[in-house]
Amino acid sequence: MKAENAQKARKLKLEEQTKLYDLVEQQSAPQFARLETLLSQLSYAQSQEEAKPLLGRIAVVMTYIKRRRNLVFLAAQKNFIDAYELSLCLNESAQALQLCGVSCTVRLKLGENISAAQAIALYDLFGAVLDTGRSLTAMLLFIEQSGGVLRTRISASCDESLDVLCSRFDGLSCEHDVDGLWHLTWPLREVTA
Repeated sequence: MKAENAQKARKLKLEEQTKLYDLVEQQSAPQFARLETLLSQLSYAQSQEEAKPLLGRIAVVMTYIKRRRNLVFLAAQKNFIDAYELSLCLNESAQALQLCGVSCTVRLKLGENISAAQAIALYDLFGAVLDTGRSLTAMLLFIEQSGGVLRTRISASCDESLDVLCSRFDGLSCEHDVDGLWHLTWPLREVTA
């Protein structure tokens, strides 16, 4: 009887893990499609000068996939995570952007813990700005935690309109200034995973 209960518990745990892996795989599908396109373009590169920016963009996409998956796995374990985890995700992605010649600065004023759902949502917004394509040349990200609200400000220099992100991220506001910079502001209230 004890062995049978242990086997049922292992089976349930395995089923839960399989569902989580399937969910993560489904959520990562757009990034994998983008990665496939970039790898195809890389195979046609005629020179090192052509290949270098593609390799940088591949590194950015791979970093995003890896770090987002990590956040999802942490969220499956608990509703709140160490804020340092979000910091690691954002800073590693910022370093990968430098391989593409994109200047990215991340400034965080966070407490010790952050809602896992907030961390994923913020990283998704960051990833959406990364998806602007080849025209992104610079980004500044500032996040401040206060009373369960994460106030996020992103300034980005790119040719593509970032207005479209407002429909994907509830409460996001977007402005385009006379210098051509996009300014995104997002007060994200604490949510649970």
